[in-house]
Formats: sequence, structure tokens, C-alpha cells
Amino acid sequence: MPTKGETVQQTVEQIEAAIERATSLAEAENVEALAELDTETEGLISSLPSRGKVGDKTAAQAKKDFRAAFKAAATVQEKPASKAVATKPEPAPVAQYTDYEGVPELVAMGAQKVTEGVRLHIKTSVTAKEVAAITLDMWRRIPDKDGNPDIKGTSDAAKKASGDMTKTIGEALGKEGLDAFDVKEALKKLSRSVQTQRTDVRAEYLRSLDGDTDEAAEEREHFADILDAKPDDVPASVWVANHYGVGLKGEIEKSRERYHAKLALGSADSVGDDDQGDDDDTVTDPDTEIRAVVRRLRADVERAKPETFEAASEATRVEVREELETLYKAVKDMITATYGS
Repeated sequence: MPTKGETVQQTVEQIEAAIERATSLAEAENVEALAELDTETEGLISSLPSRGKVGDKTAAQAKKDFRAAFKAAATVQEKPASKAVATKPEPAPVAQYTDYEGVPELVAMGAQKVTEGVRLHIKTSVTAKEVAAITLDMWRRIPDKDGNPDIKGTSDAAKKASGDMTKTIGEALGKEGLDAFDVKEALKKLSRSVQTQRTDVRAEYLRSLDGDTDEAAEEREHFADILDAKPDDVPASVWVANHYGVGLKGEIEKSRERYHAKLALGSADSVGDDDQGDDDDTVTDPDTEIRAVVRRLRADVERAKPETFEAASEATRVEVREELETLYKAVKDMITATYGS
């Protein structure tokens, strides 16, 4: 028969074996088996003497330590984090303008148009409008940050496409025998003219979205995400223009309207080809210009008395009536323009 000390030692060994087994069960997350082992082990720990020593510890301390050891062993431990260095995913390749169908060909086409213009002495404004149309065609094929056609040319790909077109144009002009200085000046002038023409080309394009042709419907498809929320009573051109924050009238078109308005007022003497968007791209400050127009108009109207018109002959009244109606329409258009496009 084993002695009391041998019996205690056997119990201790059983407890230690149960603790080791608890570790394996915890790793496998075997809840039921752990619960049974917990009950069994607690019975063994409770059976140890309440006084004296268990090994080199007091009985009370040994029980406490065994319970703590079992609890720790029976708790599911989180797997240690891998020491391997996590590799960063490869960044998505940056889209180049050459990735978009037709854009590289349009870059070359723009250079060809300018070269032909120089060779055939075509007016700069005509060539600039062709280049502006080609540029818009390039940009609408390239998506902006929201995935919509980049008709404002704000994306990196659109800017690089335009930059490469300018570079190609410079190289083409150099092959035409132009001096480097002349090429530089020609590019500066062309760039200004293209910039002026661009707003008109874009406005014309946006207005074309309202057409009922298959071509217009196809173009509207490019703006499907934008037009998805469009109310039925709002034209596609207006909705798309508002999305991009651009107008439905270009700068040259507005200048032409101002010219005709001044002409109707009899004050178009100072208006020349500049307002028509030709070779001279000097832009008049619109704030100064419209204030001057309104001051002259007000002064002329204040000088004109209704009774003077009544006193005029029938023939004269008929003659000026048509001019006044034209003037009236011009003033209405100017008032409309003050609300913005």
C-alpha cells in the first residue's frame, strides 16, 4: 500500500499531466473535453492536503499555483504573429495616354494639322480650332479621377498627351526649316489661340449632346454615370456642363455676341478681329468692358426723349423701329448673360 507521501506525489503527477493535456485541448479549441478535464483536475487539486507541504511549497500555495497553471493552459492562446516581413502589394500601374484607344494617333494628327497649316499658310485661328478639336477628342477618351471623360484635361495622362503633341508640333515645324526662335514663338502663339478656341469647341461639343441622332446618343453614353441622375426636364448639355463647371458658350462666341451688341448700339468702332478670336489673342477685361458699355448705353438712352420719336415722321419712325427692336433684343441678351451661362 502506498504511503501518504506517495499518494500526494501521484496526485501531483496527475495534475501536471492534466495541465499538459489542457494545453493541447486549448489549441484545438475542444471546449467539451476541456470542461471535463477542468472538473477532473479541480477534483485532484482539492484532494491535496490542506496543510503541510506539497513538494517545496505549502499546500495552500501549491493548490493556488496548480489552479493558475491549469487555467493558463486551458485558455486558447492567440497564434504569434508571423515574423516574416509583410511585402507591400505592387502598386497598380499608372495609366498612360498611350493606353487609350486612338489617343496616340490624335497626338500625331494634331502635329500634322499644324505642319499643313504652316506649309499652306492657313490662318492661325483655323489651324488652332482644328487642333483644339483634336485635343478635346483626345481628352474625352481619357478618364478623369472620377472615371468620366476628362473634357477639361486635368488628368496626368491628358496633360502628357497635350505636352507630347506640342513637342511633336515643334519637331515638325523644325523640319519645315523654321529657325528655333521662330518655332518657339509660333508655338506660343498657337498655344494661346488653341486655348481660346478650346472653350468654343468644347461648348459646341456639349451642345451636340442634346441631338436626337445616333451619334449624339452614342456620345451621351460616355457620360452615362453623370446623366444617370439627370431630371427629365434638364437638357443633357446643361447637366453635363454643370457637372464639369464649364459654360455652353465659348470665349470667342461670347466675344462675337459682345461685338454685335456693340454694333447694335452704334459703339463697335473699337471692336476688331480680336473679338473674333483670330490671330491676336489679347483678351479685354470683361469687367471694365461691360461697365463702359452700360455707361454709354445709359447716357444715350437718357438723351433720347420719347416725345422726340413721336414728333418724327412716319417714315423715320418705321425706319428706326427695326433698329430699336434689334437693340432691344441685344439688351435682353446682355441681361440674360448677367445670370451666367
